Parts: sequence; structure tokens; C-alpha cells
Amino acid sequence: IDAVSKGDNVIMNVGPTAKGEFDYRAIERLADYGKWLKVNGESIYGCGPAPEEFAPIPGTTLTYNPKTNRLYMHILSWRFGTFQIPFGERVKCCRLLNDGSELKFCWNTLHLPVQKPPVVIPVVEFILK
Repeated sequence: IDAVSKGDNVIMNVGPTAKGEFDYRAIERLADYGKWLKVNGESIYGCGPAPEEFAPIPGTTLTYNPKTNRLYMHILSWRFGTFQIPFGERVKCCRLLNDGSELKFCWNTLHLPVQKPPVVIPVVEFILK
């Protein structure tokens, strides 16, 4: 996520065997990536690194789409409770990308659901003022 948002490429190191077939594990993994991108692709495509004014939060990575003025927080380490968001005054509202559910947000505090969403890396979309 971080590398791609900075314009880098990701090498998956997936190729056919000597028999010209792909290993089933590689096929499953690529399908999982595809499912995640189908739901969360807007947090990658058209995005770049977050501007410096948006301080990174431990356990997350941020991407930003300048055309839509939306910031995306990829939660790499799910934690119960809340996140302190240092850029809260810039946030109009926020939601989880996987199901579109709006998250409770109060000034600089983002309240997360008790259970982690059923995706490998949950993504929060911040609609900025």
C-alpha cells in the first residue's frame, strides 16, 4: 500500500511452474488481492502519499486522493476502541470502505467498531472539509 501510493510497483513473484501451470496457492493469493482491491481500490488508485500535514498514526498507513480530497487510513493493526486523529479539524465525516458504515467521529477521536471488519486490511475513508 505504502509503496504503490508513492508510485512504486509491487513485484508479486508469481509465475508458472516448469509445466506451465500456476501453483494453487499463488492463484488463491492473487484472488484474495483482487477481492480486497475490488472493495478498497479507491484507496489506492489515483492516490498518492498523504501530505505532510496529515501525521501518520502508529499501526496505519495513509494515502490521499487530491482530486476527491479524501484521505484513506489503512489499519494494519486493529485495536479496540479509539484512534486519536491529529488532523481531526479537517475531517467532515468518515466511513469504512468495506461496508460503507459511517464511523463515530468527535473532534480528534475516531471510534472503531468492537470487532474488526471481515477484511485483511480495513480502510477508513475520511472526507475532508
